Amino acid sequence: MGDYRIRLNKITAQVCAVAACIILPIIALNAVTLDINADLTQKAISGITNASSLIISDAFDPMTHSHKGDLSAKVVPCWFKVSKIYDKPAILSDNLMGVAAGVGAGYALSDRWIWYGIFASINTGGDVYARHFKFYKINLDYNLYSFFSGFGFDVAHYKDLSIPIYIGISVQGYDTAIRLKPLPFSYDILSNKLEGIGANTTKGSGALFGYSASVAISYLLLKRYKVSPYFLFYRTINKPYLSSRFTFWLDTPFPGFYRQNTRLKMQIITAYMLGLSVSAIASKNWSVSVSLGGALMNLTGMSSALYSGLNMYDVIVGISYNISSETRLDSASRN
Repeated sequence: MGDYRIRLNKITAQVCAVAACIILPIIALNAVTLDINADLTQKAISGITNASSLIISDAFDPMTHSHKGDLSAKVVPCWFKVSKIYDKPAILSDNLMGVAAGVGAGYALSDRWIWYGIFASINTGGDVYARHFKFYKINLDYNLYSFFSGFGFDVAHYKDLSIPIYIGISVQGYDTAIRLKPLPFSYDILSNKLEGIGANTTKGSGALFGYSASVAISYLLLKRYKVSPYFLFYRTINKPYLSSRFTFWLDTPFPGFYRQNTRLKMQIITAYMLGLSVSAIASKNWSVSVSLGGALMNLTGMSSALYSGLNMYDVIVGISYNISSETRLDSASRN
């Protein structure tokens, strides 16, 4: 009986050892892969969020030099391409690009008080990869819909100079999908070799609420050109929600299927953005503007310094239709 128990204990120990050789590598593999993928995914999202913040900044063109009763409406199309969205590790892309469109309106409640509203939509797609982890190639789709609204006060209301300060609130809807392309793996631990294919999908959608503040210094040149540098601050009061599902198929030593869900820890979004709008007054009602803030920040390296290595190029042109209170009074008197 004693010999039987000894043999049984030996068999049990051997079974436990074999189980440990199988389970521990799986746990270790899963932990390592999840850590690497979660880190890259979080930084990819952070980078594309920063890029979107710059686009929103360029779409924001503050109403200046206004008089009571003035109305302004603006359409802003945009194209952009991102070559680097994060640093440490460097997350790069050869084909990450997108389009955006903004629609804005402003109304002068008085010679100094202004109401504004802006709606912007951003659609981004492409592949990103880490410089030192090229085998981790991530396909990214990111859609953002933003609405900003608030009031401004012109602290320096002169003929050629206008310095409005704006404070407002924002609501943003986001929808993102990040897919790690299936990746073969081979992992050795405790003299056992694990081989298979792993994949990951991260998704998230929801609403972000926030507040913003900005100041612009606008100068009118030759009565036909307006140069308006501005600074925009934005911060959310809640965090984005993203859930990640990691799946791998084990080929050896025992075929199997494993899946784990996890929630990514995202942060409150805070953005500091510099913008520059240069406008040409084409007629009494129409004007055309070019937004150069993103381009200047990229050329000077400010976007890289402020946004963890971000490197992007954008083309933003705005078309505005303006109705002054004087124009409406003239039209009313003729009628």
